Amino acid sequence: MTDSSGEVIFEEMRANVAQIVAKRRGYESYHSTITILPARQISEQIMLDPTRKHDTSIIALNVIPGTVPLGDNVTITLTIGNEGMWTEDAELTLYTNTTVIAEETLPLQRETYETRVYQWSTQYNVPAKYRLLAYITPVTGENETADNTFAYGLVQVVDDKPPDITPLTDQSTTTGTEITLLAQASDNHEVYSMLWDLGDGTQKQGDSIHHKYNEPGDYRIKLTVTDPSGNTAEEGLTVTVTEERTSSNQTLIIGSVAVLLLLALYLMRTRIR
Repeated sequence: MTDSSGEVIFEEMRANVAQIVAKRRGYESYHSTITILPARQISEQIMLDPTRKHDTSIIALNVIPGTVPLGDNVTITLTIGNEGMWTEDAELTLYTNTTVIAEETLPLQRETYETRVYQWSTQYNVPAKYRLLAYITPVTGENETADNTFAYGLVQVVDDKPPDITPLTDQSTTTGTEITLLAQASDNHEVYSMLWDLGDGTQKQGDSIHHKYNEPGDYRIKLTVTDPSGNTAEEGLTVTVTEERTSSNQTLIIGSVAVLLLLALYLMRTRIR
């Protein structure tokens, strides 16, 4: 159908376009809006460029925030369009680096734009820079495919949370006796190292260590836990070390007591006489 100027008029263009039904594949929630371009304007574009009879495209990709703590969500706003003259099923895929974070099939009415909002959780990622990329698979008959890909700049995922350490319990021991020190810690990324400062100039690494003290006293022990991003947490305990009584010392004491008893008996007898 044409008007007096010979321009194509699309009778099916209506303000109340049917709600788009998307195929969900287990990704984060999203919502969409639709913008209808003026029929006459798009008609003129198609008449000037016949290759646009099939033309899907990605118009914009925006991300908030650009830097996000590990475990938080990133909001991704994606605007896609069908600038052709036919209704199309657009196959959309959203990537972070090479990992797919969303994909779905979108029935797009002709001459419309649609905005979709996604939530990308960084909970299972690692601190790093991520490039976001959106891609629409070209539909049959689509010749202009340069605008089917849209790459966003880098999103920085950072880890600013220190590890969590289970509190340590004070201990007591004797000189020369080996003790065992155990540590339990967790981190939103991973635990990188556990360093023990044992209070006598000795340092050891690990979640389970053994140590002996040769001198009596109270030793303040410090445990430092570090994650790969350099975040640290500390916990401490006190080890009280007392002198161990050896068997030779015990024999000497017993002998001394015996001598004193014999001396006391001798003195008693002397007085009786």
